Parts: sequence; C-alpha cells; structure tokens
Amino acid sequence: MSSKALRVAAIVVAVGSIGMRANVALAAATYVDLNRSTNGSGTASNPTNRLPSQIGNGTQLYFNSDNGVQTVPCGVDTLSVSGSNVEIASYGTGRATVSAYQVFANGWTRVGTSNVWQRNFAGANSGAGPVVGNVIDLSSTKESPTGDVLNWYNLEDEGNKVGVFRSKPTVLPTGYYAYDWQQKVMYVNVGANPNNRKLGIACAARFIVTPSGASPSNVNIHDLRIIGFARAGINIGGGSNNWRVHDNIFYGVGGMYDTRMKWYLGSGIQMTERANNLEIDNNTLVQTYDSPITPQHFQGASNGNLHDILIHDNFIDRWALGAVELADWGTNNNTFNRITIEDNTAVNGGRGFSRTGDTPQGVTDGIQVRGGTRTSQFSNLVIRRNYVNGYDSNLYVGDIKFTNAITVQNNTLSGAKYGIRNNNWTGGAWVTATGNTLCKNNVQISDKSSRSQYIGNELLTSPCPAPASASAPTRTGSASSGPTLSVSDVTVFETDSSANFVVTLSNTSALPVTVDVQTADGTATEGDDYVALYDTLAFQPGQTAKTVRVSLLDDALVEGEETFTLNLSDATNADMGRGSGSAAIVDDESTECGAPGYNPQTALGIFVWQDCASGNWQARFTSGTTYTEYVGTVTATQPFDYVRAFSLEGDDEVDFTTNRRVIDFDLGMRAYEDGFDFSYPTDASACFSISTPNNARVYVGPNRVRVNSMPFNLKTLGPC
Repeated sequence: MSSKALRVAAIVVAVGSIGMRANVALAAATYVDLNRSTNGSGTASNPTNRLPSQIGNGTQLYFNSDNGVQTVPCGVDTLSVSGSNVEIASYGTGRATVSAYQVFANGWTRVGTSNVWQRNFAGANSGAGPVVGNVIDLSSTKESPTGDVLNWYNLEDEGNKVGVFRSKPTVLPTGYYAYDWQQKVMYVNVGANPNNRKLGIACAARFIVTPSGASPSNVNIHDLRIIGFARAGINIGGGSNNWRVHDNIFYGVGGMYDTRMKWYLGSGIQMTERANNLEIDNNTLVQTYDSPITPQHFQGASNGNLHDILIHDNFIDRWALGAVELADWGTNNNTFNRITIEDNTAVNGGRGFSRTGDTPQGVTDGIQVRGGTRTSQFSNLVIRRNYVNGYDSNLYVGDIKFTNAITVQNNTLSGAKYGIRNNNWTGGAWVTATGNTLCKNNVQISDKSSRSQYIGNELLTSPCPAPASASAPTRTGSASSGPTLSVSDVTVFETDSSANFVVTLSNTSALPVTVDVQTADGTATEGDDYVALYDTLAFQPGQTAKTVRVSLLDDALVEGEETFTLNLSDATNADMGRGSGSAAIVDDESTECGAPGYNPQTALGIFVWQDCASGNWQARFTSGTTYTEYVGTVTATQPFDYVRAFSLEGDDEVDFTTNRRVIDFDLGMRAYEDGFDFSYPTDASACFSISTPNNARVYVGPNRVRVNSMPFNLKTLGPC
C-alpha cells in the first residue's frame, strides 16, 4: 500500500478506509477477451467473450491486454458496478485497451482538390448529440490506438464564419477535424483519403458507472487504457465509498453534447453526489473534454456531500474546462469537505480543441473550484505541489462560499491568461497562497476578495519548464524481463527538420519489447516549436535501438535555447532505465552582436554581448536592489587575447593568469554593476558558466535572449 494510501486512511473519518482494501476477500476472478470467437469459462487460459450485466459483490474482472482492442458496443454503458469488494484491471503482458467508438470507414467525399473530406454526421450513436475533441484515427494503429486522436478545429473561432468555412473549408489544417453545427457535416484532414481508414467517433457511453441506488464500496480499478467514451471513462456515483482508481490511461474521453442542457458533458473520472473516501492517483488523461478529473454535484442535486477525496500524482495533457474541476451545478446546499489535490501535472490546457486553444465555452482552467448557485459550501480544501499549464486560469475560484480558507501551497502555475484568479464577491471565497511560483501568466494574480493572503510567492516573466516526471505511469505489477530501456538527449538547431532521439535496450531480448513514448513541453511549446508525439515503439527479438523523430517548427521569434522532453512509459518485457530524454533547440534568430538596454541600478542578471566589428566581448553583472555575488568561469579552446576588468572593488576577482584559456571570476555588488571585457581568436570557441547563484539569469545580445542551461556556447547559445 502506498504512503499516500496510508495517509488517506488516516484522514478518513467514516468507517472503512482505502488502506483496508488489501485485506478484502474477493470471489474467483473472471478473465475477459472480447475478441475471442468462442465463449469460454472465464479462466485465464479459457477467457469469456461476454461481459456481466452487473458487477456484483466480490467480482474480479480482468481484460486481456494481448489480443487487440477490447471493443465494446456503441452508445451503452459497459460495466455497472452495483456490488462491493470489486477489482477491475488487466491480465497479460501490458495494459489492456478498452474502447467505445463508432467507426466511419466510408462515405467521405473530397472537398474540391484539397486534403479536406466531408461526411454527414448527426450523432446517431453519440447519445444526446455530436461529440467534439475525440475523433480517433485507427488506420495507423491496427486497431490498437495509443494516442492518435485528431485535434478539433472550432468553426466559431473564426469569428462565427461558418458560412465562409462552407465555401472554403480547405483552411482546415492537417490533423484536425471540424463540425458544421448548422449543416450537420463533419470535415477531416488526415492528409489522404479517409475512406477505409477507420475514423472512430467516440460513443456517448461510460465504461464504468454506478447505477442509481447502489452504494458500492472497496472498489479498485487499475492498469487499463480507456479510449473513446464520450460521456465518461469512469463514473463514481452517489453513495460510493472507499474507491481507488490508479495507473490507468484515458485517451480521447468525453465531449458529448447535450442538446437539452446546451453544454458539453463527459469526463475521464467523475465523482458525484455523496461519493466519499476516494483516491485518484497515477493516472494519465490525454485529450479529455470536458474536465479530466472532477468531483461534482450534477444539475438538480441538493443536500449532497463529497468528502475525503485525495487526487494526486496524475498526469493530464490537453484538456478543456478544468484539468481538475470541483463544481456544483446543483440547486442548493451541496458541500465539499476534506479534499486534497497534490503533486499532479497538467500541461497544454486547451490545446488540440481548436485553432486558437479556446473551447466552445471559452474556458480552460487548470484547477477549477466553482459553484453554479453560490450556496455551495467548500471546506478543508488543499491544493499543493501541482504543476499547471492551463489556458485561461491556472487556478480559478468562483461563485462559492467557504467555511475556511482554501490552501494554495508550493504550486507551479505557468503560461495562462491568469495565474491565480479568485472571481468571488466580497465575503465569498478567499485564498491563502504561500510558496507558489507563477511563470509568464498574462495576469499573475487577480483576486476580488479582501481576505485573501499571498505570502512568499515568486512571480516570473519567463515560462517554467515542465517537470521531467510529466509522463504516463508505468504498468504496476509487471514482471521484470531483463533488458533496460533508455532514451538519449539531443541538441538541434531550430532550422533542422526533426529532433532524433535514440531509444535503446541494454541487451537483446528473446521476447518482443514495447514502450510508449510521449513528448512534453519544457520551455519549448508543442504546436509552436515542435509537433507533439504519442506513439508505441516495438522492439522485435534481437533489436536494441530505435530512432524517434519529433518534427520541429521554425519561427521568426527571438527565443534563445528552448527545451522539451521525450518520456518513456508503460514498458512490456523490459525494465525502465533512463526514462526521459531532453531536446535542446538552438534558436536561429538569436544574435550576440550589440549591447542590450538595461538599467544597471535596478536590473537583476548578467548581460553578455559582442561588438562584432572588433570581436570583443563584454560581460556585465547586476544585482538589482539587493547584494548579489556571482561566481563562474569563461573557458576558451585557445588562450584569450586579453581580459580587462570593469568597475571592480573590494574582494572582486577576475583572473586569467593561472590558465590563459580560463577566466575565473568572483564578483559581488549592490545596486550597480561589475564586469569584464575579453577577446579570443576568431577560430576558437568559448563557454560561459555560472556556478553561484544556481538560478542566475543570463541574457545575451541586444534582444536579451535568456539562456537556460549552463555552461553555454557564446556563439550558438547551446550547451557546451
């Protein structure tokens, strides 16, 4: 049992805890392979090809991971959990894929001579209406989808130019689809004829649901890949108690349009009305519309209570509405109590759902806490140590009441319109925010409450790199099979066509080895600097190396060196070694020639530039309004022609006499600048490095290009 599961057990006040689940005695397991032509007895060697109508007490249900996608009927819920002491998981060598999609393999007609194709689609098998954000291209995956969900191009983003789009739909980019709401026509651009490609439109169904009136407890759902359920992946309904949902992958889930409510429904993991004592952890949710993880009270609900919920260590990539959304859409007097959201990573909010990043509602927040009636009661809500890269607000609080403050602690909130936005009225919710890092949000903090407190938060103008751990979870419980997987780092120029990572096995394997690979933003951004990739590599027996090519996108912006990562996950028949590789993109618009503009009395950082007419370099060190000491070196491949100190005093040192290829410096200053000038032969190269402080800001050239890695090459700005 994990340490966090133990901590949940400690805070749960109701009888029973997540920690008790290991001691539950379950009935004999049932093994399922829906692709089997004949029905078996349900053992691992003779699995059944049928699903039970109800998941009753003591059920253990395992899906086969080794015989293709386990496809379920379109338009109906798959598993109804009415009993307690239940486990739903996989058997075989990996994570079983369970999917619900309606395949449109024909009926597409070309629009003119373009690569855009159209087809009538009224949502016949998608329940209440059409779906968005989750069209799956199965053609390249041989019925084994691993992430090839098409992006959605919202026609409304073109300024309501639906008619213009009908007359010129060739504006649809490759890899996108669009839906003409008035004409009930869907357009796709997959770069070729989509007939016989098996484009799967997610069905209006839920994979796991709790029926009305049931109160199942002690339920464990893990190690599944859940794809294409437009209404929800997993719904934990009213009265459910003591559930754990962990180590699953959700892809292209959600997006059903309800014509009655005029709203988009569907989530990865829903928790509704009196569902309590829950742990949601180590799941990956990609391209989810609407909110990937959401405890919420549905429309019409009253006097409901969601309490003792721990949501931690999940990875969310590309979503609409709220990555983690606590919402009350009920009528009155619904409560949320003792809910902790911690150590989650959410990146690329809003991406993949329209050209501009907006959703149909125009709201894509990171962590979202809101109530539709203003009678909701939230208490003991803790949000800490999360990394969030949303679109509108990284943390949004609105239309609710609190019986105490919301705790917002040690989060990293990067690259949205708002870092923290508390949109409540006077006397409503208030925030206590400490130790958070807010990076390059248009508005860092917007708070309407006079009671909120912001203490010790860092506000940065540069983007925060995504954590290296931002990747899908590995399969738990898999047996080790010998070889170890690793991925290389790579340095490329912005003008290169691709960044080529090499994934290697430490030695050959007698068994096939597979591993999922996925890109994640650092300072480089998917869609702006590179093309996102999510794929599965397969090593046949005897193979030890595979190249993963990630396409690069050049632009005319001066950006300096930027980075992104390629992460390995979900390996079969191999152990994980170095599971994350970094790509450094060297900017082709950067120039070191010319002095930057800065105020030496107020600026904080190091400014380096070259007079390219003479070849001489200048380095200036500034401290802002506080005392700062800089320690570092400049190392050349040939001896320096000269080194000249600038404005040194006291104990400042600039020394290149010990080794004429190395400048050692130790400079301290307050409210002014120190520095030195230097020159080296034109056929040599030099590397600049700062050891103290370790977070020093270094800017190069007249455009003040920020350099993010040390040491760096003075000419290329790339790593040395």
